[in-house]
Amino acid sequence: MGLIKIMKAAAFAVLVAGAPATADVIKSGATATGVPFNFLDPKTNTMSGFMLDIANEVAKRGGFEFDLQTVDFASLVPALQSRRIDIITSSFSITEERSKVVDFAVPVYSFHQGLLVPAGNPKKLATYDDMKTARIGTNIGNSAIAEGRKIGVTFEQYSSIQDTLRDLSLGRIDGAMVDMPIADWMMKANPDYKMEWVEGFEPFFTEYYTFSVRKGDTAILDRVNPILTQIKTDGTLAELIKKWGISVQIAP
Repeated sequence: MGLIKIMKAAAFAVLVAGAPATADVIKSGATATGVPFNFLDPKTNTMSGFMLDIANEVAKRGGFEFDLQTVDFASLVPALQSRRIDIITSSFSITEERSKVVDFAVPVYSFHQGLLVPAGNPKKLATYDDMKTARIGTNIGNSAIAEGRKIGVTFEQYSSIQDTLRDLSLGRIDGAMVDMPIADWMMKANPDYKMEWVEGFEPFFTEYYTFSVRKGDTAILDRVNPILTQIKTDGTLAELIKKWGISVQIAP
């Protein structure tokens, strides 16, 4: 049995009813649409990705197992708070707002959000002021939503980055503010997407992907953090970055 397995609802019900969880099994959650960080591989019908490879390595070195459930992005924190899962192992970035309700592990991977527009940038979008009068999409729960609200930018919200890019490609929105590494991967996989990044666009801030747990759950963090620190410094994380073909941006 692998270190990470998808638990079907029926199997989960049997587990809950038949036996208590042990300290060596930790219920984890990730979205199925965050390619290449966490996604459902259509070729194998199993969850895969950079963040889940990290989770595998952490579990192997820590001597425990993650039982993985797929969770919609907007439901990650509610699933954590309701104890449906005990840790988020998805491409879920550290923000001040989220830190009020979850505790984050040490940062793993740094990235920026960018402004994606149709090829040729027909609306000539370049700044946040330009975005105020345009139809800009993003995924539900994106950290840009709260920051945009502060300066008068509103977003049309979609269930995933994939859905956001689809509507951009169909001309239903004028631009999309999304995580650059995920959108880059999707554009490579969909050559029919005729879109481009706005050069010189300044993101709100640098963001970091890592794992997160319920507020105050130091027991899990104490098991995970030392291993994350180790794989950042011993070359393991660099190897996984190379494997998945993403830009080399190991978080400090």
